[in-house]
Amino acid sequence: MELTTDSDAGANPDHLEDINSESEAENEEWEDELTTTLMSCTDIHDWGTLCDQIKDDLKKHKTLPLSQVNQLMILLHFATLRLKGSSCITASMEIARLWYDGKGMGAWFSHCVRALACHYQVFEQLPKEKRGSSRNSPSFLDDESVQTHCHTWLSSLPSGQVTPRTF
Repeated sequence: MELTTDSDAGANPDHLEDINSESEAENEEWEDELTTTLMSCTDIHDWGTLCDQIKDDLKKHKTLPLSQVNQLMILLHFATLRLKGSSCITASMEIARLWYDGKGMGAWFSHCVRALACHYQVFEQLPKEKRGSSRNSPSFLDDESVQTHCHTWLSSLPSGQVTPRTF
């Protein structure tokens, strides 16, 4: 890659495209090297095996939350693209383009896809959900003494006086 002055860059509008394509190629080479290094260090499963596992997990979709079904669908698409020979970056950018077309979130989402794929490839499961739902966080209303006190207080109020704000 040759260095150019500001006047040379202005004269050649394709100059930035050349730089972007070179840096993307370098990123893909670096990513492939990292993947090779990781595969020699730990037991990482190939996408062919994981693709079958993802399909089996999706068969249980009626018992899974929608967020996990979406993650599995993204992983299945990612695995398919990887099996067809796409690099990690290319596959994740394609998925980001399909999910967030023109919304300015492509680079962020493609990074999230790669992180999800890496986690699934190493641990063979989706990351633990850390937000929302009663399954993931305790509630004060699960405590029996809190339930009893709330019931007693609500029963002491005259009917028609109970509002969410007073509660």
